[in-house]
Amino acid sequence: KQPVDGQLSQGYKPYHRAFDIAAPNYSPIHPLGKGIVEFAGFTSDGKGNVVIVDHGDGLKSLYAHMSRISVSVGNGVDSDTVIGNIGLTGRTTGPHIHLEIYDNGVMINPGSVLPEE
Repeated sequence: KQPVDGQLSQGYKPYHRAFDIAAPNYSPIHPLGKGIVEFAGFTSDGKGNVVIVDHGDGLKSLYAHMSRISVSVGNGVDSDTVIGNIGLTGRTTGPHIHLEIYDNGVMINPGSVLPEE
């Protein structure tokens, strides 16, 4: 399932290698699938509060701009786990989740792993 119940506000482009999914502030965010939390905290690069989930096999997902983080490093998660809430931390123009997907360290199009709605 999608990480949040919302609308795709910005898709994958050469200068924006991520998906932005707009949703009401404080909406719950779920990881794309089963994995282990690798990072949970604030970053100073404009992404604000970030959670990174390691799904194994070189696949990782990153969720940014969260108002609240509900997991800690080392936690096991699955698509039913609430990892945090939609927010406005970092550089953002409105409430949304910034979603990046990494395949062995390379950013890939989230559309290649997200389920179709």
